[in-house]
Amino acid sequence: MERQDLADAIEHFTLALEIDPRFAEAYNQRAIAQYLQEQFSQSIADCRRTIELMPCHFGAWAGLGHCHAHEGRLEKAAGMLS
Repeated sequence: MERQDLADAIEHFTLALEIDPRFAEAYNQRAIAQYLQEQFSQSIADCRRTIELMPCHFGAWAGLGHCHAHEGRLEKAAGMLS
């Protein structure tokens, strides 16, 4: 992701998840890369998986809200706070 090669980053995080499907941060980092590529539904799915594995993951909760807001679901985005 540092090189801004988001497709490559997604591929690497996917490979990491094939090795360890319980690696919460790999889901979160892949969600960030997907968000930056405007792949919001995929990013939402990975944010949700991150939260399933680590319910206190602030970044995943924030990412989920950002995705919903970006797609115009402001009530759902605001509901992420409650």
